[in-house]
Amino acid sequence: MAQAEHVLTVNTLRIMLYACVAFTVLFGIGVYGFLLFGSSWLQAIYGTVKLVLVDAPDAILQRGNWALVVAAFTLPLFPAAAILSLLGAAAGVQWQLLRVVAKPRRHVFLGAGKMAASVAQTLGARGEKSLIAIDQNIEGQHALSIAAQAGALVLQHDVNNSLLLRKLRLQRADTIYVFTGDDQQNLVIARKVIHQLKNARNSPRLVINIESANVLSLVTEEESFRAYQRRAELLWFSGPHQKAREITKRFPIRQVSSQQQPGPVHVGIVGQGADAEALLLQLAKQNSVLRDERLHITLLGSDPQRFAAFMLNYPMLSTANSDPEYGGVAPNIQLNFMQIGDAGVTPQVVRASIKAQQNEPFQVVYIIEPNDYQAITETVRLCQVMTAMNMTARVVTCIAGNEFESLAQVHKAVAHFGAALDKVTWFHALADLFDRHEHYPGELSDIFGLLVHSAYRAIYTEPPLQAHQANLQTEFEQRLHRVAAAAKHEWLTQLPEAFKASSRQSGDHIFVKLRELGFQLRLRKPNDEAGIEAGLLGELNTAISEHIDALLRLEHTRFTNERLLDGWLFHVSNDKSLKLNKTLIPFADLSPHEVLKDEVIIRVMPVLLRHPHVQQYYVLKKI
Repeated sequence: MAQAEHVLTVNTLRIMLYACVAFTVLFGIGVYGFLLFGSSWLQAIYGTVKLVLVDAPDAILQRGNWALVVAAFTLPLFPAAAILSLLGAAAGVQWQLLRVVAKPRRHVFLGAGKMAASVAQTLGARGEKSLIAIDQNIEGQHALSIAAQAGALVLQHDVNNSLLLRKLRLQRADTIYVFTGDDQQNLVIARKVIHQLKNARNSPRLVINIESANVLSLVTEEESFRAYQRRAELLWFSGPHQKAREITKRFPIRQVSSQQQPGPVHVGIVGQGADAEALLLQLAKQNSVLRDERLHITLLGSDPQRFAAFMLNYPMLSTANSDPEYGGVAPNIQLNFMQIGDAGVTPQVVRASIKAQQNEPFQVVYIIEPNDYQAITETVRLCQVMTAMNMTARVVTCIAGNEFESLAQVHKAVAHFGAALDKVTWFHALADLFDRHEHYPGELSDIFGLLVHSAYRAIYTEPPLQAHQANLQTEFEQRLHRVAAAAKHEWLTQLPEAFKASSRQSGDHIFVKLRELGFQLRLRKPNDEAGIEAGLLGELNTAISEHIDALLRLEHTRFTNERLLDGWLFHVSNDKSLKLNKTLIPFADLSPHEVLKDEVIIRVMPVLLRHPHVQQYYVLKKI
C-alpha cells in the first residue's frame, strides 16, 4: 500500500511542477506585456491578475501587443481547468453513488484494507459479484485487488460520512463489514450504521472488526449493539484471535497423543505484536492433554518492554500455583522471553532458550511477524541456525499478506533457497483464514462453538441428562435436534459475546481431545470421501470410556486455563458479573456434582461429530 501511495504522490508532484512552470512563464509574459505599455510594476502585476480572472479590457486586444494577447487567452485556462477537474471528480463520485442507489450492493465494505480484501476475494471465489468497498485511499494494494474483481465497485469517500451511509441504502445489503483497520473508527461507524438501520424492516448482518481484547470486552455489552443483535446478526471479528485459532488447529504443537509421545513440549514463537500474543494465549488456553505435561514457551522478539507490559496483563503466566486468587490452578506453562535482532535468531539465542527451559529442545517454532519480508528473513535464518546446530524442529511461518497476496507468490520468492526450506509449513493470514463456503468470517470455526452451546442446552433441558443413564447418546441426539433452531437463534441474537467466545474455545478443544484419543479431525479436501465412518465413531466411544477419568481432569484444566486467561479469579461468591468463579480449584477438590457436569458433554462427543455440518466440512481419521 505504501508503494502505491508513493507512486501516486510522485506523479501528482510532477504534474503540479509542470503546471507551476507554465503558469509562471505565462504570468511573466503578461507582466511583460503591460510593461511595454509603460505601466508600473504594480500596475503590470495587478493587470495580469485580472487576466487570470478573465477581467481584461477589450482594448488590450486591439493594440497588437502579442504578450498581452497570449496571456489573455492562456492564463484563464488554469482556473478553468481546476474548476473542471473538481467538477469532474464530483461528477464521478455522484455517478458511482447513483449506481449504488439504483442497484444496491449485497456486500458493503466500509474500509478497503487487507482484511476487507481477503473477505472480498473469498466472496469472489464463490461467484459473488455484488459488492462495494469505500475508503479514503483507493490507490492501495488491497483496494486495487478489490477493484480488480468482476462486478466490484470501489468508491473513494469518507466512510464516516452519515450522508454517504444514507445513500448506500444499507438496508438492502446482506452483509456490512466495518473493516477500517482502526478500532475506535470502526465503533463510530458501526454506531452510525445501526442508527441508519433503526427503522429497517430487514436489517443486514453486521460484522465489526475489533482487534483489542479490552475494547471488545466492553463494547459488546453496549446497549445499541445488543439491541441490534436482538433483531439481526451482529458479529464481532478479531483478526489476531481468528488467526491464532486457525493456526493452533491446523498446525498443533502435538501431532500425536501425549500418551504416545509423553514429555513436555517446547514451543518457540518468533515475533511480537497482536498476532504473536494472541497465538501465545491460544496455546496456553488449549494446553490441556491426557498427561499433565508442562508447556514450555519461548517468545523471541526485539522489544523487552512490550513483553513486560504483556506479562502485567497476564500475571498468571508467571505466578506460582499457590496464589489463592488463581485457586491453585494457574496454567502449567513456563514462559520465557529472549531478545533477538532484526535478522532473527542466532545460535547463542537458541542455545540460551533451550537452557532456560530445562534443556528441552524446540519441537515447533511459529514465526508470526506483521511484515512478510521480516517473516521470510527470520524463517531462512532459523533454518540456517538449526541446520548448523544439527537440530530438528517443525517450523510454521505465518505470512501476514501485506506484500504477498498468496502462498504461490511466497514459494516463488523463496524458490532460490531450494530444499533448505522444504520442511517449512506456510500459512497465509488472509488467503488461508477464510473459506469460500463461509457466509461470514469464521463461520466454519463457529460450527463447533454453536454445537457446544446447543449441546449444553440439550443436556440441561428438564430433566437433565445423566452421564450413566441408558441410551445416553440416543436421547441426547434427539434433544439436540429439537433444540437446534432455538439454540442457533439464541447464538445469533441473544448470547453475549463472552459466552460465544467460551463456547468457541470449548469447541476448538474438541480437536485436542480427539488427537489425545488417537484421532485427527481436519477440514475436508476435495478428494476426501463424504461423511465420517460409523466404525471410527465406535472406536472413539471405546477410547472415551477407557480414558474417561483422564478426560474429566483434562476438561477441567481446559476450563480453568480459559477462565484465568480471560481475566477470571477464584472466589466463593461465584459472582459472574465480576468474573469470579468458585470452581477455579484443582480437579481433586471438585465436588462429584461438578465432575459429572463435564462427563455428559465428553461422552456425547461422537454424536456431535455426526452432525450434518461436521460431516459436510470435516473428516475424521485415525492417527
